[in-house]
Amino acid sequence: GCRALTTQAAALALLESFGMTRVRYFFGRRRSLTEPVPALTLPAPLTLRSCRTQEAEDEIWHALNEAFADHWNHVEMSFSEFQHRLASGRINPGASFVVWDGNDVAGGTMNDMGSEAGARRGDNHGWVSMLSVRRPWRQQGLGRALLIASLNKAAELGHTGVGLNVDAENLTGAVRLYEGVGFRVTATRVAFQKTYP
Repeated sequence: GCRALTTQAAALALLESFGMTRVRYFFGRRRSLTEPVPALTLPAPLTLRSCRTQEAEDEIWHALNEAFADHWNHVEMSFSEFQHRLASGRINPGASFVVWDGNDVAGGTMNDMGSEAGARRGDNHGWVSMLSVRRPWRQQGLGRALLIASLNKAAELGHTGVGLNVDAENLTGAVRLYEGVGFRVTATRVAFQKTYP
């Protein structure tokens, strides 16, 4: 499989000429931080904390895998891959957040933010890499709280905007969530696949 932007007509035609089939669409979304950020609310007794330390890495990793298990084409992330993402600098723990329900991880967001993130992308946007809420805690506003906390942190770090990617057919309501907080589609990617006997 592979992906191409819908604006890359030659690439789309090439992939189809090799017998690859369009199977899914993904939206690249951006939100300017010049617009006001909604107030952050979280139902009690839940708490939101940054991932600044290495505490509970295994609980956070397990919760991410569980929350993404029902996503299209999901492949479970190994613990060593999760640790590598944290150590590589592509996820900034101080700019990432976890919602706790007592000792249970209810949801979290892993963000790529800070001066290095903006330089890597060639713009001044922070990036929400993974936002997830486990099933028992969905429909309570946790995703919105995590996203708003991320927007506030991006503004604090001096970013002018925030970007993310989302599956156009996401079953968890993520598309509505992002639209409701002001994210607009800036690019559409097509996922292609070809199955070999």
